[in-house]
Amino acid sequence: MMATDVTSRETALAALRANPLIFFTDAHEARIGDPEFDVTFDALGMDSLSRMELSIWIELELGLEVTEVEIQEMASLEGLARFIAGASAR
Repeated sequence: MMATDVTSRETALAALRANPLIFFTDAHEARIGDPEFDVTFDALGMDSLSRMELSIWIELELGLEVTEVEIQEMASLEGLARFIAGASAR
């Protein structure tokens, strides 16, 4: 896995942490500082409602439009960070 830039990863983490329907376990928290650590959305317990919440946060906070389906396809913290990095590069 190739790590994305720190800013995109931090923004992705902020987006996930802002969602009241997503939960990081103690095991996730212990490794979150490792830039090579990735966690799937399934492991965070994401469902369609939490993906919709994440979509809304991304649009309101970052001004980026992303659908629930696109978020599902991202599948992980790293996928979300790559999306944010790509959108920032445009």
